[in-house]
Amino acid sequence: MSSQALADEDDSGKACESLAALSTQVFRVDTSQWVEASIQPAEPGGATAEVPSHCLFRVVMDPRPSGIEGVSYGTGIELRLPLDWNGRLLFRGGGGQSTDRFDMLAAIQQWVEKGQAPDPFRGTLEPFGGGF
Repeated sequence: MSSQALADEDDSGKACESLAALSTQVFRVDTSQWVEASIQPAEPGGATAEVPSHCLFRVVMDPRPSGIEGVSYGTGIELRLPLDWNGRLLFRGGGGQSTDRFDMLAAIQQWVEKGQAPDPFRGTLEPFGGGF
C-alpha cells in the first residue's frame, strides 16, 4: 500500500471515529469505528469475500425506552462506508418485527462482481431487541 493510501486510510479512520459525536435526541450513534480490510464469510458453505477497509457506522433513529431493563426501541441503521466509496447506498428496510441480523455481504458481492441483483435476504430476529 502506498504512503498516500495509508495517509488517506488514517484520515478516513479519524473521520469515521469522529462521527460518534453526532448523537442527538433524534438519533443515537452506537458504533463509529474504522474496520481494517479482512476476509469475511460470504455465505453458508465456507465461501469468503475480501472486504475492504471501511467505516462501520450504526445508529438508532428515534431511540426511546421500552420499559424493559437494557432494551430500547428505535430504528437501527448500519452503514459500511469503504475508503474508495462510490457514493452509492444499498438499503434494506423493514418494519415491525423485522430481522436484526442478516448477511448482506454475499448479495452485494454477487451484485457488484457479477451484475446480478440480490435475492431476498434471509435474516434472524433476536428476542427483545437484542440489537445489532
